[in-house]
Amino acid sequence: MASSDPRNIVSLTLFRHKASAYEHPDCGEWRGKFFARYLPVIIRAYKAFYPDWRIVIHHDSSVYTNLYGDVLIGLEKDGIVELEEVAQDPPSLAEASLWRMRPIRMSSLAKVVITRDIDSLPTAREAEMVREFIASEAIAQVIHDSPSHNGLMTGMMAFKVREVCARVDTHDLFFWLRDRGRSDYLDFDVHETDQVILNRHLRPSIADGLLETKGTAIERNTPLERLGRHIGAPFDHREAAVVLSQTGLSSDVSIEWQRIESREKSIGYSINASPAFADNRRRVIIGVDHNLVYAFFTPIVTAMWKAMGFGVEIVALDPIRGS
Repeated sequence: MASSDPRNIVSLTLFRHKASAYEHPDCGEWRGKFFARYLPVIIRAYKAFYPDWRIVIHHDSSVYTNLYGDVLIGLEKDGIVELEEVAQDPPSLAEASLWRMRPIRMSSLAKVVITRDIDSLPTAREAEMVREFIASEAIAQVIHDSPSHNGLMTGMMAFKVREVCARVDTHDLFFWLRDRGRSDYLDFDVHETDQVILNRHLRPSIADGLLETKGTAIERNTPLERLGRHIGAPFDHREAAVVLSQTGLSSDVSIEWQRIESREKSIGYSINASPAFADNRRRVIIGVDHNLVYAFFTPIVTAMWKAMGFGVEIVALDPIRGS
């Protein structure tokens, strides 16, 4: 379990962008909705393993129409998560990925920030790694839990906010990184450009204060750990929900989980919800008759509603005749 401190932040991003691999037609019914299915699991896990940490989700306007969007809005009202809309539409894939760095600024009240992927399952072992980092003299941490992990990784980092900003000599790490990527004329719509920026510019500045924490396969010996190949790996969200429900909880965390479940029930959400769940909740019914004006405007209006994330049902009405 990581150190409990309300000044600490779990920083996440949730957005859609045309350059994302998860917007490819091959994704089928989960196209553009892939990450939302992990939210009910990871929010509970962060509450269990990072008690009292703030969960901040930096997002675009798509959050309001995604699979778990209505629940998230309710959880923000309950103080379970914080939603920060950065832009209606992300300007680029890399910039949206770097939104996780936004709390790392001198004006922030945050003490420690960890940056994670939505499809990364928090575990007790990961939280222990973060606790060891906080207790160390290091100012930044990267977790390498797989032979494929190397260098700085946007979704596997931890930062001591003021120490990192002072070392880099910036008041805002997000803008510092973004501007250096722009000055290198990098293509911000190429996958992992954000990590190119981190390794090219941030790593040299913090090298002597960087803690590289390495995990091994032999340590992955709990039911929760075995759901993923390593820390940061995608996992089966339904199976994870079952395993996580068997985790021993403190009374405070148990109460927070009950509040999450209450919000989900009020919306009608379950872990088995289909990708069409949000579409079914946000539906517009359009009535048309034989009038040619409807024939002209109906396709236009339908496209506009769908662009806003609503499902559209068109009902043909019998013409109303005068006496």
